[in-house]
Amino acid sequence: MEEHDDVGHGGAPCAEGAGKAMTIIVTILLFFLIGGLAGSVDVKTLRSQLKRRTGIACGLLCQFVLMPFIGFVVVSLTKPESHIGLTLMILCSSSGGAYSNWWCSLFNADLALSVAMTAVSTLLSAVMLPLNLTIYLNMMDRGDSVEIPWGPLLQSLGTVLCAIIAGVCMSTFRPNSARLMTALGNMSGICMIAITLVASMLKKKDGGAEEVTPLWGHELSFYGIVASPFIISLTASLLISSMRCLSLARPERTAIVVEVSYQNQGIASAVAISAFCGNARMRADAAAVPIVYGFF
Repeated sequence: MEEHDDVGHGGAPCAEGAGKAMTIIVTILLFFLIGGLAGSVDVKTLRSQLKRRTGIACGLLCQFVLMPFIGFVVVSLTKPESHIGLTLMILCSSSGGAYSNWWCSLFNADLALSVAMTAVSTLLSAVMLPLNLTIYLNMMDRGDSVEIPWGPLLQSLGTVLCAIIAGVCMSTFRPNSARLMTALGNMSGICMIAITLVASMLKKKDGGAEEVTPLWGHELSFYGIVASPFIISLTASLLISSMRCLSLARPERTAIVVEVSYQNQGIASAVAISAFCGNARMRADAAAVPIVYGFF
């Protein structure tokens, strides 16, 4: 990855102003997004789906081994700026996309398997995300001064864990609130997309700040780099899940492909906005990564 003097520190401290406000708002939205997802899951149905070990094991292997490796290869070969490469690595290591279940229902995939994979992968991501980041960033070119933003990252993971606990409690003790939790999660997701869009274009009110590149103003290589993990993971997970020895039906294979290629953009957005809130240019570039990835 290309090196910059302020990479890994996010520029100036983010103690006040629009950057701090966005950090707080996106953390709250992340909580309601994940909490809404967890609260809409039928716990009894989830328990029954966990018995389908082949499909879930195949999906989790692709999510936590294949996808981060693909992100590592793409970043290593293309060498984007460090804050962009770091955000892409976080995105590729953040499994449990909030809208993967909707895509599965749209493509007539195995929705029950999708819900089970989303729940399990979201829980495991609290351990696997920092583990994968530590492994792969240490394997990067030693000339890079890439620092993992542990503060924002752990804050986001803590938010996700609290949201899962709250959501599971709601689905267990208030099963009739499933529709409300779904609506809450959907609305939070829409709001998070909106604030991430704002973060990708917002300029700092400091005349000395570097110029911010709008979402549509990046070089074509930027869009190609961000889209590559999606395309490669979609193809690879389809080939793996189609192996005859796994004996997976077409709806199951479709669910696995969707779950693997559709990452948790909420975590990547929250980390991008929090870690680089003191540097308008880096924040805009980092926030653009999950937005562009979501287009695919």
